[in-house]
Amino acid sequence: MPEKSIIDNFFRIILNGWILSGFIVYAVATGFFMWLLSKYEISLVIPITSVAFIYSLIAGHLLFNEQITVWRLMGVLIIILGVFMVVKN
Repeated sequence: MPEKSIIDNFFRIILNGWILSGFIVYAVATGFFMWLLSKYEISLVIPITSVAFIYSLIAGHLLFNEQITVWRLMGVLIIILGVFMVVKN
């Protein structure tokens, strides 16, 4: 009997809207990443993908009401500076 509830819970979790949308976003991002790698040098593409930290900071604040501390903001600014330095070269 407990096995059935484990299976039911598994499908309930997998079919949850947030989880399902996360899988979809991840699949799209992976496809886009592969497309970028086919068009540009890996030494350019990899640093640019670190801008995801910026998006996650903004999304965390807007969607989940997370606080943006000075330390987080400074960390993201350092990432932006690093990406700028790599891309400019």
